[in-house]
Amino acid sequence: FRLVCAIEDNTEMYLHERYFWHKKSGRPKSSRRRLNDTAEYIFHFVKNSQFKCFSDEIRVPYAESSLKRVKSPVQIIRSVDENGINVNKKKIMKLNPKGQMPSVFFDFNTASAVRSSSSGKHPAPFNVELPLWFIRWLTEKNDVVLDPFMGGGTTAEACILTGRKYIGFELNRTYAKFISERIELAEEKAGKKT
Repeated sequence: FRLVCAIEDNTEMYLHERYFWHKKSGRPKSSRRRLNDTAEYIFHFVKNSQFKCFSDEIRVPYAESSLKRVKSPVQIIRSVDENGINVNKKKIMKLNPKGQMPSVFFDFNTASAVRSSSSGKHPAPFNVELPLWFIRWLTEKNDVVLDPFMGGGTTAEACILTGRKYIGFELNRTYAKFISERIELAEEKAGKKT
């Protein structure tokens, strides 16, 4: 959390949102004094509020209860009268035919649950579905995605699979072979060479 404050204090970035990745297949803890921590924070920083986003790319189906609820007027506006009493207004809601906006809670398996040959060699791999989700939401085809901590090349794979370009940095030269293998497999899967 100090890092989040330092980024806001010392850069031109501000925290737009925080997300929670529930690792469905997370490793259980062996400590009796700690709960199983199967969640990770994802912090979304932006330079300003006018960033690109393509919400229709990430919409999810409405819950059955939501589909039933909107058949009748629902409370959408609450105001308070001069006596401090809620004044409720009701309205028939229109649903987006492409679905609702998703929650800030993500349920992706860990990479070990969907292990590929290259991701299994990195000590902290993540499921390719994680960067795919953000890439579909925040970029469009031919955009360039920067990955300053390339690791096993998961984000590069996601870019190739979605028609984006990528730039990545990795200090550990040992991972270069893993990254190259992963990029090659992704290019074969996507049927192209980047």
